[in-house]
Amino acid sequence: MKEYLDGFRLPRLTDAQIEEMEGEVFPEELHEALGGMASGKTPGPDGIPVEICHAYSAGILPQLLGTLHESHRGGLLPKLMKETLIVMLRKPGRVIADPGSYRPLSMLNVDVKLLAKVLAMRIRQVVTHLVGRDQCGFIPGMGTHMNLRRLSHVMHETRELLVTQHWWL
Repeated sequence: MKEYLDGFRLPRLTDAQIEEMEGEVFPEELHEALGGMASGKTPGPDGIPVEICHAYSAGILPQLLGTLHESHRGGLLPKLMKETLIVMLRKPGRVIADPGSYRPLSMLNVDVKLLAKVLAMRIRQVVTHLVGRDQCGFIPGMGTHMNLRRLSHVMHETRELLVTQHWWL
């Protein structure tokens, strides 16, 4: 598979970008991630809600940062950071006895959510270098409306070409 993919000229991250993506988490990244987390969510298995992290961030974030740095060096997350609580929620208006009426909800601990948010912020910085300009979904500042507008323009130009060249004859 690698040989096959190597035959294509796919965009790649620079060494500096790779180093930045794989580097240790910075305190500023944790603060930004915490600032973007909404309150009022159900906590994970440790029972610690995000509101506690907001209120006591000065004491909690340095401890979490130390744990993340140790994990980065060792290549493993602590066992507690890999736990999740899965709850089955019934879909509105569905029959209680039907197993298809339920969907799973994974509740993660806030520390794992913070790490995931930091990684997502890092990916957001480089994703536009890796995907083509026609990829609009899930790209910051882009949307399907851009491709719909492009499609409308192509259809209009094609119609004009057909009319001016009398291609229907």
